[in-house]
Amino acid sequence: MLLQTKYFGQLDCPAEQALHFPKGLFGFEEEKRFFLLPFEGGDGSLLCFQSADTPALAFVAVNPFFLKGDYAPVLPAEE
Repeated sequence: MLLQTKYFGQLDCPAEQALHFPKGLFGFEEEKRFFLLPFEGGDGSLLCFQSADTPALAFVAVNPFFLKGDYAPVLPAEE
């Protein structure tokens, strides 16, 4: 699928790589599909959490495994 992004322009991203959040994100309940895109030159440590439906909506995220290799959060089943 063609994805218009905030930081990278237009990209062709496989639709099956979209992350789906049935209830949306806290504060962004209407936003249900995102792509996790690496920033160039970031060695995978900095990532862009890009909305699939709203090109201007993108969050910069840090890969937790880059900071702590044994990162293993425990989440409730509903999370």
